[in-house]
Amino acid sequence: MESPAKRPANPPKHQGSTTPLGSSNSYFMANTKLATMNLKQPPVNLLRLLLSFPFGFLLKFPSFKAVVMAFLPLIPLIILTSFVQLSVASQLPRGLSWSSKTYGPDGPWHAVTVQIGSPPQSIDLFPGGFWQSNILSSSICASTPSQSCSASLAGLYNSSASTSSNDLGASFGGSVNNGTFSDKGLLSLVGSANITFDAMSIATEDPPSASVQYSNFDMLVISEGYEILPNGTDYPIEVGNLALGAPNLNQTWGDVNGTLVSSYLYTTDQVSSNSFGMHIGSTALGISPSLYIGGYDQTRVLGQVTVQDYNMHYFPIDLLDIGIGVAEGSPPSTLTTKSGLLASGNSSIGVSMEVIVEPISPFIYLPKSSCDAITANLPVTYRSDLGLYFWDTTSTAYHEIVSSPAFLSFTFRLNSSITQNMTINVPFSLLNLTLTSPLVSTPTQYFPCNSFDYGKSYGGYMLGKAFLQAAFLGVNWQLDGKGKWFLAQAPGPNTPSQAVAKAIGLNDAFITPTTNEWVDTWKGAWTPITDSTNSGSSTPSQSIAQNKKSGLSGGAIAGIAIGVVGAVSIALAIGIWVWRKQKTDRVSSEKAQLVEYHEPGEMDGRGRERLELAGKETPLTTERAELSGDTGQAELQA
Repeated sequence: MESPAKRPANPPKHQGSTTPLGSSNSYFMANTKLATMNLKQPPVNLLRLLLSFPFGFLLKFPSFKAVVMAFLPLIPLIILTSFVQLSVASQLPRGLSWSSKTYGPDGPWHAVTVQIGSPPQSIDLFPGGFWQSNILSSSICASTPSQSCSASLAGLYNSSASTSSNDLGASFGGSVNNGTFSDKGLLSLVGSANITFDAMSIATEDPPSASVQYSNFDMLVISEGYEILPNGTDYPIEVGNLALGAPNLNQTWGDVNGTLVSSYLYTTDQVSSNSFGMHIGSTALGISPSLYIGGYDQTRVLGQVTVQDYNMHYFPIDLLDIGIGVAEGSPPSTLTTKSGLLASGNSSIGVSMEVIVEPISPFIYLPKSSCDAITANLPVTYRSDLGLYFWDTTSTAYHEIVSSPAFLSFTFRLNSSITQNMTINVPFSLLNLTLTSPLVSTPTQYFPCNSFDYGKSYGGYMLGKAFLQAAFLGVNWQLDGKGKWFLAQAPGPNTPSQAVAKAIGLNDAFITPTTNEWVDTWKGAWTPITDSTNSGSSTPSQSIAQNKKSGLSGGAIAGIAIGVVGAVSIALAIGIWVWRKQKTDRVSSEKAQLVEYHEPGEMDGRGRERLELAGKETPLTTERAELSGDTGQAELQA
């Protein structure tokens, strides 16, 4: 199957070359995509119904004929609108299905299931990363008994068993030969791999089909890979990753285009843009994961959204500070709300530090000074052999902290501003993760601040999956490498089970958050501390105050405006109704007091009707009146 994007004669190079697609000579085509809309499925049933209707009989009636003639010019527009609506419906974002299993000796973490090869081989992957996906070969377990090789649990890829596999070998420069994978998001991995193309499909949760089919799916197949621990020991890698796109639509190796996950759906008109939105959730707390291609689930985006440029290989952002806060009630007895933890004891950090948001890596990678400042009052013990902190699960303080509304706050620049910022709160309950074999002999709770410098050559410190349990990550790659990526607060366990899928437009540089409050999404999942005798301060956390100071979200303001307009309209309508009713009642009352009309036939004996004034008992006589030529007299009697 031919790649969806044609490669120009001299494509730009990136490892292989990357080929942008799109025409800049038509603003209309670039922004509405009407030129590439799928018009192959018109509303056939509706057209048949219209054509079978007895219009000839009805046209005999002049009034009906006049109506038809008036609407005749609008018929082409109505038909075109129907086609466009069908195409737009087919371009709603596609939600990917998640595996029922979880993985990782440092999580556990949710994964996405894909089918690779012909016939298909089922493999679970962690979502995240740029360009090609990192796939584990069956040779990973060659030197390890299958019953003890953890990588086999998620599924392994056997290229020799697939009739559609295309191993490009080492000739195109994309291979790794006994080297590091740090530039591919796998910070502690060393090993060997080759670029390989093959067929791939992903199950989706949304129509029009239950899966998406890919050809020439771009993979880096890892034939040998070991994770290196700070103490120098190693263990086989367990799960690969599903890359979610790149700044360009394709990755080209030699004369072959490799297909990427998000761009393929865009170039085949299945979604409205080359984009994705993701919240990985939490397995321990039952926060379901969410991943949409071409859009996002609005219920996973809370409060302010920061928007910034992406790099060729990662998502960078300036981290301004880290603090400890409490969302409601008093803080745990061993904690106080504080800020300034990022640069504590380290003057070299300055006013900010660039970090990379990376969903492949598991930990929160910070300087040792920052990790020490954060954990100073936590019941943890540092393990230098792993570069991690172990929770003391026998401590009363441990149980109090991980069940309370206490959180770690991360403050970032808002939209790269030097004067505005936004904060994402990560409850300590999400930072109570589990280490398993082969890292430890028995399951052990740990705090995921890692000071081991895995990624110094990769570009800086990182916020990995541990952080992204509480954060929404999205990107609009666009077509020219000039897109934007998005970061926002994600909800807690009290999240609507029904997603609110929103498309990201081709040129969108923003997304719209829900109006839900973050604290409300944690109701029932934590236990507020109400004991005012705690040694900790009960002052609200700085991050909560900053969020309030920065104002309401656009959605909240719009909702308030609509509510105010609606309330004023209702009040005005009620006022007009009351005024008119009072006026009507007053007029009716006055009429009732003026006259009571008796039936004709109550005569005075001289052919004249009697009219009585209510409340009058004294008869009155009026002047004569000529009534329609009648010379009779009308008397008004009391």
